[in-house]
Amino acid sequence: MKNPYTIVALCLIGIAFFLKAGVANALLLFLLVGAIPGTSYNVPAAGMLFIVLVPVWLVLVRITMLESVQAWIKNQINRGSATQKKRLPRKRFEQV
Repeated sequence: MKNPYTIVALCLIGIAFFLKAGVANALLLFLLVGAIPGTSYNVPAAGMLFIVLVPVWLVLVRITMLESVQAWIKNQINRGSATQKKRLPRKRFEQV
């Protein structure tokens, strides 16, 4: 098992590196303005809207679909076990 102090120290060093190197500023500029780091190009507003909304939509669809699929599978399992229990002979499998 790894020492938690080592993990915290490595995380802090990584955060300090990203802040000092300007990665955080470049990412923020890309998300807010659409400025591609290291170039003079900008992504149009419609493109940035697409880039931001598609991952959000995919995450929301995955969450909702996961819940509904799990509920459907549980319903199918319950339905299958109920029909199987009805088919069993009563004397031998009455307590199953």
